[in-house]
Amino acid sequence: MPSSSESSFTGRGDQEGAGAAVVEGYAGPADGGAGEAEAAARVRAAGPLSGPLLSTSRPLPFRLPAAAADVDAGDPVQTLRILRDATVEEPLAGLDDARPRLDRARAWTETLPAEERTQVRGEPDVERLDQVQRGALELLLDGLDEHRSLPGLTSLVYGIPKLQAGLPLDASATSELKVVQRELVVLLYELLVGRDTGPRLPTLLLALGPDRPRSLLTLACRSDP
Repeated sequence: MPSSSESSFTGRGDQEGAGAAVVEGYAGPADGGAGEAEAAARVRAAGPLSGPLLSTSRPLPFRLPAAAADVDAGDPVQTLRILRDATVEEPLAGLDDARPRLDRARAWTETLPAEERTQVRGEPDVERLDQVQRGALELLLDGLDEHRSLPGLTSLVYGIPKLQAGLPLDASATSELKVVQRELVVLLYELLVGRDTGPRLPTLLLALGPDRPRSLLTLACRSDP
């Protein structure tokens, strides 16, 4: 997703409710006078004439509702499942808690050209993998259920090269490990969406749910060495 568009869109979302805070904090003139005209002017300056901006009660990071909107085919059940998976410590009660940011994220994804939308493979890529790549996929598949959260999947995806090097998941990544991490990320993008980039990988895995990645990666992993 183009960073400039996302940055611009997120910047507006981060200002939700800012106008109300400015007005709420206004205490009137220092001399204690009414100051009604000045207060009214501050209200107009703090937001649109139509009234205060709507605020999102659970303002999730923009990339989450955007990724959900990118892959959920407009199905609210899937949208809620994705966002609840991303908020396991305090699950989202309903989609209304993520609005209007969710609606803005969906509107933004709908402006993207078709070739920039995420198209998940319908069939697995069965091209041959080397033994190291096969081992990385097996570690990912083994950990998908246990690490079913955004922090967990982030730790797992970027920790697999560490495990393969005999290091713990929380070990600091050396420059060499960072190269291997990037190679693994590119491989997973190619296996899942058929190109070398896409939404942030842990967010994509969360958005797709456990079954589709497992199906695609298991069959790719079982291709003949």
